Amino acid sequence: LDLKIRHTTNGQKSLDDVMRLLMKRHNPPNPGYGEDEIRATVSEVAGQDLSAFYDLLARSTEEMPFAQCLNYAGLDIECHVRPNSTPAERMIRDAWSSAGAATGKSNGA
Repeated sequence: LDLKIRHTTNGQKSLDDVMRLLMKRHNPPNPGYGEDEIRATVSEVAGQDLSAFYDLLARSTEEMPFAQCLNYAGLDIECHVRPNSTPAERMIRDAWSSAGAATGKSNGA
């Protein structure tokens, strides 16, 4: 989900932004939020409707699109850097890995 948000926003937003917004809205005395609000906030932060993607990840038994999402960061399914990754993909990968999300299996990148 984080990589989808980063890809959709050209690296300007991430799942961290979703969580910060939810925490801002639901700090005491307003604790708690429902799953539908998480879904709506993901789309709000991304600037476009990601509800179908959220539903695929959180509300279905369909296979998660790992290859698609890793591709946004210029990675293959084994988290190796694709030699033909674009500058935009490298930017997303660098931000994602600096956030502690990547595995470090990056073939030297």
